[in-house]
Amino acid sequence: MLPEKDKQEILKTLDVISDDTRSAEFYYHKVFDNDASTGKARELAVVQALEKERLINKHRNPDEKHIEDPDFSRDNLKRLGAEPIYKDVLYIKIGHWGSKDNKSRIATEQDKITFSEQWKQFNEKEKSNQEKSRPETSNTGSQRPAYIGDIHQGWQTVQPNAVRPEHQAQGFSQVEFNYTIEM
Repeated sequence: MLPEKDKQEILKTLDVISDDTRSAEFYYHKVFDNDASTGKARELAVVQALEKERLINKHRNPDEKHIEDPDFSRDNLKRLGAEPIYKDVLYIKIGHWGSKDNKSRIATEQDKITFSEQWKQFNEKEKSNQEKSRPETSNTGSQRPAYIGDIHQGWQTVQPNAVRPEHQAQGFSQVEFNYTIEM
């Protein structure tokens, strides 16, 4: 019979156990996506600057060209339709067993290998969450969720007398609403 210390060394050599006392947890974190949030608004700001430049240069001497810089200020981008868009980014929280200190950062492929057991658990948890959130289909084979019944996406037109005064002032004769069911 081998002493316990020798058993531990053999198991470490075979990579069955390790001295690694770190714990890890994978999770998704919402991160602000600047390009997606301001992309269209930035394009509109450039178009506006070019149009303004064209109008100014129209009445100038060709030797005195005016160059207009786009207004990328927060207020202008917001006025042009920029809105915050977030994307889910895979993060990892690493700590040591028995310690309250943790370090969170964006997960790498190496993290998935180093903490393969935690990565496997995270994937299983994500898979079960997706299965729980997926609506059941009816027994007729329809792709429509069974609990929705006959409710479906549709358009409803509001008659002109129901249009709000501020819309009438702008010349709208009708307003359309799109009703959808969020699942």
